[in-house]
Amino acid sequence: MIAHATKRWAKKIRGRLVYHGSWDDPDGALAKHLEQNDALRAGLTPRPDTEELTIKDLANAFLNQKSATMETGELSIHTFNDYKRTCDLLGTTLSLPRPSRLGRASPSREATFPERFLEKENADGYNQHDPSSD
Repeated sequence: MIAHATKRWAKKIRGRLVYHGSWDDPDGALAKHLEQNDALRAGLTPRPDTEELTIKDLANAFLNQKSATMETGELSIHTFNDYKRTCDLLGTTLSLPRPSRLGRASPSREATFPERFLEKENADGYNQHDPSSD
């Protein structure tokens, strides 16, 4: 493995650089490389670390909890739909080619989120319902 300029350990596999961890944790980077090496050399996508929470996992857990709250009558369908649209927008705004791990989203995408949300909000007519009717 090489110490890449991005302060991560990297290894070229099948013609592309694969990053395995930060310089701060060379043992962890080596362990990750050894764990993923066979799959990468075979041209396969390594299994994701099931211990890591993805944006999709977090959004689904949030929506499941809100759905249960809606079924008890504590939350209106309008508010739930707003939550759903926001989670969908977060997923598309922060999406990457493979499942996005929390903490690995691109800062440039995060910086544009408020503007993109407002553009979509105005174009789709979000928040057009009267909150007092909930």
